[in-house]
Amino acid sequence: MRRAIFFGTILGTALLGVSCDKQLDPADSKLYPTPVFATREPEGITSRLTGYAVDPEAFFINLANCGPAIGEVECPLPPLYNEGIPLFNHSIVRDAPITVLDLGTGAPLDQTGVTGPTGVFTLPKVPSRENPPYFVMAKGGPGVLPNDLQDFPLPPVDSDSYVPTITFRPIAPAHSICVGIEAVQISNIGIMEAIAKNLSLTGPNTVTVNDLLNPAKYAGVSIFWMFRPGFGYFKAPVEGSTIEASSGQVLNIEWAPPGADPALEPLQSKRGFFAPPGAPTSSIGLVAVVHSGPPSAEPVTFTAKDTVTDVPNLRPWSYPPLPLPVIPGAVFYTTVQFLASDFVPPSFIPPSACAPTE
Repeated sequence: MRRAIFFGTILGTALLGVSCDKQLDPADSKLYPTPVFATREPEGITSRLTGYAVDPEAFFINLANCGPAIGEVECPLPPLYNEGIPLFNHSIVRDAPITVLDLGTGAPLDQTGVTGPTGVFTLPKVPSRENPPYFVMAKGGPGVLPNDLQDFPLPPVDSDSYVPTITFRPIAPAHSICVGIEAVQISNIGIMEAIAKNLSLTGPNTVTVNDLLNPAKYAGVSIFWMFRPGFGYFKAPVEGSTIEASSGQVLNIEWAPPGADPALEPLQSKRGFFAPPGAPTSSIGLVAVVHSGPPSAEPVTFTAKDTVTDVPNLRPWSYPPLPLPVIPGAVFYTTVQFLASDFVPPSFIPPSACAPTE
């Protein structure tokens, strides 16, 4: 023991003497390697992004058909986006191509994940960074609804094709994995067809869904679906709600069983959605804003409005204004989860959610 202390003292004294006798250049030191500093977001680092493709129109139709399908007044199933809930299981989209839109370049990434039997997609190598964020983007085209499921007696939902859809859910992949990313699919025979029929009936020209996606004719379409306060998977529509927009034509959307009212035929889409001219609010919390004129880089400010006063339920509910881009050639879809006056924001968001920090 004494010998170890003795030699340790001699070694320390020798090193101290060297440092006093000659000032070492760090590059020449064999004891201490030259430090190498890495940037916070090293080039080449990627994140694995996983999520699910869902058709919100199909989810709503399933919810509307749920009660009558089993002879009940109200649907016994909770309106949740959650695996195991038949309303959701029947609304996922198979064989759907998904990518992400890079706001830094304004273009989609050069990689695509295709959803499998459970509607799940994976993008294995999304470049890691915090800013600017990405938006998940469904490329559109054919997609398959799981009308073959037998877990609950829901009528099949008509399906044709899907339009390019960007979901407003900023993704900051600064973590190795990002999970639970929602990729919305908007049909060409649902809300978009209802918009086209409204514009055709109230305007000078016939408008098609393809026209709405043509940047030479329209700057873009923004769709908002407003839901009651709660966590993000709770999808109970808010009656008596609407959207105010700093620019664009606001259309409040309704739904009725297809063919139930012949008077609605000029306005109603194949899936049952329609936009009554001049309607001040929507009874199902669904609003579209159509942007005319040439595309603009300036964001549009959208404000969700709850027009119902219900003191016991803390209504009217509120939501902060949203300055959002208008992207030509695609639908920009936004979920609005209203906030009650007693809302307390979550204290912790897991890193795998890949939510922006600012």
